Amino acid sequence: MKIKNKFPCELIRDLFPSYIDGLTSEITNQVVEEHIQDCSSCKHILVKMKEDVAEAINLDEKQEIDFLKKMRQNIYKMVASSIFLVILLIVGIYISKTYLIGKPIYGDAVEFKRLEVKNTNLLGIDVVSKDDSIAISSIEYTEEEGVVRIHLKCVKASLFFKEGATVGKPFYIAKEEIKRVYIGDRILWERGESITEFVSKVYNTRHLYVGDMSANGETARVLNIGSVLGGGKNELQTTKEPYGWNIILEEEISISEKKAKERIMKSYCYIILAIVDNLGEMSFEYVANQENCKVIVTKEDATKFAGMDIKECGTDILLLQKLIEKAKIYGRLYAVQLDY
Repeated sequence: MKIKNKFPCELIRDLFPSYIDGLTSEITNQVVEEHIQDCSSCKHILVKMKEDVAEAINLDEKQEIDFLKKMRQNIYKMVASSIFLVILLIVGIYISKTYLIGKPIYGDAVEFKRLEVKNTNLLGIDVVSKDDSIAISSIEYTEEEGVVRIHLKCVKASLFFKEGATVGKPFYIAKEEIKRVYIGDRILWERGESITEFVSKVYNTRHLYVGDMSANGETARVLNIGSVLGGGKNELQTTKEPYGWNIILEEEISISEKKAKERIMKSYCYIILAIVDNLGEMSFEYVANQENCKVIVTKEDATKFAGMDIKECGTDILLLQKLIEKAKIYGRLYAVQLDY
């Protein structure tokens, strides 16, 4: 059905936006289309409006694409920046801990070139790392009832902290009379005397019962019995007093070494009898020249050797140090003097 074109151009042109967007009805569409067939001016305007709309749509799409590209670039930049900052933070933490802040270092890893107590409450130390690549970065002290504990931190040696340099507080004024000085679990000084690292380790293996085989094993390890005398088996006698500990050595001893090795065994027996509280008898069994031999040391024998109650030597680190010096056991492989 053809509708008579009687509508004015202004009315038709007002319909163009809705017509272009597809919002008009079929009748309205027919009116518009019939009108532009007869009106070249309105047709030109409609074509131009369609081009403008298409261009606007293309522009919007381009702007949206550009926006999305920019957003993606920004996200990439944010992710890259975040990764960089995390890496920078990790590197910063590593450098700070490694070269500036440091971590705790304990007695086994340091050497005290000087450790002295003056006027009963003034502690002076000079300490360096045993490792040339490590430097001491800080020294702090805590104190409780006359016991002073030294707390050290170490870093990689660098321009910030040079190996061997003195840092922190090399002197400490205690609130009361200093009775003992620690670093970690190592006793460094007590009642006027420096304590060797080996003596401190032996003292720390003291235990009450010879029936505690794990504690016995730690004592044997610290005394380095396995390296000096070789491996062996343990026999414990814990049913009646005197309680005993017997080590059966696996390696045969030559006749030329027999006398020296027996002296070493006796020395070990004296020390073990001192630090195992209920131990009454310590012995070693071995084979020499295909003959079974045994060294037995009783608590009374050890007391006679020490010149005082052997058990008192185990409870007082200064007395234990004197006993170890007298027994000439120093903890290193074959570091036993045999000239007594």
